[in-house]
Parts: sequence; C-alpha cells; structure tokens
Amino acid sequence: MAATSWDPNQPRLAQSNGSSLPKVQYGILEDDSKSFKAGMLVDVTSGACDSIDTDATSVYGIALKDSTNTSSGNIEIPIQPITPADELYMRVRSGASDALANTAAPGTAYGVIVDASTDVVYMDTADTSNHCVVFQGELLDATGASTYWARVRVFDTAAQAVSE
Repeated sequence: MAATSWDPNQPRLAQSNGSSLPKVQYGILEDDSKSFKAGMLVDVTSGACDSIDTDATSVYGIALKDSTNTSSGNIEIPIQPITPADELYMRVRSGASDALANTAAPGTAYGVIVDASTDVVYMDTADTSNHCVVFQGELLDATGASTYWARVRVFDTAAQAVSE
C-alpha cells in the first residue's frame, strides 16, 4: 500500500449535501510555488488552487492530492468541493491551544487557524471576526463527554463551491 501525506487531524467531509458519495472536481491546477498536502482546505483564486491561511474567509474544498511546489508545469489538483450545505468534522482551537468543542456557541461563525508545524486547519473559537465556518455542534466521545472535534459548515459567504 502506498504511503499518504493525509493527516487524520485535517477537516473531513461528514455529509455531502445529503449524498452518500462526495463529488470530486478535476481541472484545477495548483498555484505557482505552493506547498500543501492532501486533506488540507484550499481556495481557488484566478483558477489556481492554494491552501487556505489563518484568518481565511474563503474555502473551495479539500485537496485530494499534494502540491508539487513548482513554478511551472503545475499539476492538476482534484478537489472535493464544499458548499454551505455540506457538514465537516473539524478540530477546535482557541488561538494556539486545543479547545473542547463545547466551548463554541452553536450557530456562531468562527475563523480558522492553520498550525504552522503540521499544516492542520482548525476552527478557531478565539476568532469571531474572520467568518469562515459556522459551528453546528460538538462531537462526543463514548461516555458523552465533549471532544476536540466539532461539526461545522462553511459560512455561506466563504463558500466558493456552488451548490447544485
């Protein structure tokens, strides 16, 4: 089996607009000299794919392939588009510290933060000004206690992908 760069702590699609099979979009090339891994949230600017940054206010979807970090001959990056109707599982932080999901308020829009050492994207409960995701609820462990995982949707004005 081939090795993968997909970090299991990255956000992942929980439910895709009521469909059991998530969509995959092809034809978008990586942006010049970008370095991102499969599983990261990405945006598309001028037709090119790049990972989102801390305080991002737009999301297109989840990259399904690593970038090559080149300035020419960029590869196609298959993307799992995300719309406001799609629910994601996403880890939670408050600034630089992990936070339990029960510290977030349902229906509140939060920003995202990207861990510089791992490139994992988190919902940031300390950021209520850069609206990127909307907290839907916490994920509970087997005992019913809150975890560091939340159910979120991409904020309607942050979603670049179009619902069908």
